[in-house]
Amino acid sequence: MAQLRQLFVAFLLCGAAESSLLCERNVEGKPYSTVTFTCHLGGGRPQDIVAVTWKKGDDIVAQAVSGKQRWKREVAGDPRAELIEEELQKGDVSLHLKDVDYADQGSYHCTVATRSRKWEGVVKLSVEEPEVPQVVFDPETSIFTCISTGWYREPEVQWTNEKGENLTELSETAPAEQKGGVYRVRSVLRASDLHQHYICKVKEGKMEKAIRNIITAGKTEL
Repeated sequence: MAQLRQLFVAFLLCGAAESSLLCERNVEGKPYSTVTFTCHLGGGRPQDIVAVTWKKGDDIVAQAVSGKQRWKREVAGDPRAELIEEELQKGDVSLHLKDVDYADQGSYHCTVATRSRKWEGVVKLSVEEPEVPQVVFDPETSIFTCISTGWYREPEVQWTNEKGENLTELSETAPAEQKGGVYRVRSVLRASDLHQHYICKVKEGKMEKAIRNIITAGKTEL
């Protein structure tokens, strides 16, 4: 009877050790860097893994299926995403995503299928964002000054009014300054109409930040 109880306890421990997909819950990345969503199948048998799938929403980011000789990529997925075969063979199902930007932020779902069952894990990605542009208005000179920092590539500044007219040619933008690995940009615009909405937009590539500045009777509202 005692021997039977020991076998039952050993069976429970073995089952508990088998069911563990360990994933890092939160990942932070910088724009244009490579991030790793760390996930590892612990306590199981890596050789029993038959498929690994990473998804964001309904879209497959990366998928690998075990073959007779090596792992195969079954769907195209995101060309920036990679599952490393040598890591998969050890139970490391981590996803590597290159050149991240703000659009990549969100939750990524990992599904690991073995010969007997499936495990699931979720990793949330956040990407460092530049600050919203700060705009200061000088009523004596009727000049707007737009400043923004935290950009990882040299940004562009665009000014528009409430009609959508591009006023950028009327502005003066100093060359972006780089410090600590990020860019800071400064641009000025002289207001021709103190009863319009003026928008300062700072962007580079897919990344964009904008602020609307409203002036009424000499007062500024952001």
